[in-house]
Amino acid sequence: MVMKCFVACCSAGYASNKVKVPKFRAPKDEKRFVLWQKAIPRTDRKLTKKDYVCANHFEEKYLTKVKTILDQEFPLKIWKLAAEAIPTLNLWSDTFKVKKKKKEGKQDSDADQWQNELDLPNTPQPIQLTDSHETLEFPVTTKLAADVEMVDPLEIVDQPFKEAVNNIISHPTQLKLPKAWQWCSVDENLQEDDPIAYSRITAVRFGVVNEFTIPIKMITVVGGEVFYTVKGVLITPPHFLPKSFSKVEELNDLLSRFDSANICSGFKLVGKGVLTPNLKKATVKQLGERRSKFCIRLIQKGFTCYRCEHLTNLVAGKSPKPTNMERLLEQSKNSTYKNRLLTKQLERKGMLIKELRQEIKSLKKIETL
Repeated sequence: MVMKCFVACCSAGYASNKVKVPKFRAPKDEKRFVLWQKAIPRTDRKLTKKDYVCANHFEEKYLTKVKTILDQEFPLKIWKLAAEAIPTLNLWSDTFKVKKKKKEGKQDSDADQWQNELDLPNTPQPIQLTDSHETLEFPVTTKLAADVEMVDPLEIVDQPFKEAVNNIISHPTQLKLPKAWQWCSVDENLQEDDPIAYSRITAVRFGVVNEFTIPIKMITVVGGEVFYTVKGVLITPPHFLPKSFSKVEELNDLLSRFDSANICSGFKLVGKGVLTPNLKKATVKQLGERRSKFCIRLIQKGFTCYRCEHLTNLVAGKSPKPTNMERLLEQSKNSTYKNRLLTKQLERKGMLIKELRQEIKSLKKIETL
């Protein structure tokens, strides 16, 4: 099994990266594990205790690469990581340092070139005043040239969409929120295990479920990305809801789509004791509702997704439309049953033939007597 680095945009462990980098598994200790989760967050999923982080994301002081025996250093095949080490999103590898040094050198050389072009001549330039007719000399020194403010093109970076998002935060009336929706402050935690803790925009629709007031639907905008939460669960966006947007109009459109989408009601039990152990493993219970583990939760039409409907049919004893694989399995079972019947018939015929032969032999013995 190929171990891949958990940190986003890191190529360690992938086929494209041929450099072998040691990797360390996430710690088992809960306190250290939580610190690792906060240090290297990802928007698509959380760090688990089965994930790995490569050595490029740790400082050199936390890595043990050699072992000293009798004042001689021997390289270790398996590097050791200090217990207090915490990964970072920055790469600490030598290649990264070389690239950074080259980039800084190029930046300094370009700055020197622009500085020379902007330097004024050191010869004094007379200035003629029309009123007093006096000539003033203003010497240009090297200090003046050094004080010239220069603009580095590397610092002129297009502002990301986050600036537009901040504008929306300060003026939320630009967005047309559907009815029963309201804005939430950034510091308000509606869900403890929500990985989008650094949310910029959060709009929520509250509702009552089993006498509890909970956020039925919640939308979180981080930059240009959109995250959807249904009844406290962060879901994968269905095909009719986009994952990102670039204009306020698009955000208005996806808000209306999200509001009009129906929430799957799960599957209903006909009576007590109907839920078999296999069905119990394939379901999850939340807020008094039982649904499939693979429930898509949001649907455009109807009130139950096809996965929960399939489980409902199984509980009710209805036979859903079989798939091709199920048809083949049924055919194989039927053929096996037919083969068993044929073998039993052949066994009975064989017994009859043996009995007839025994009778013929006994009759021949009687005739000879």
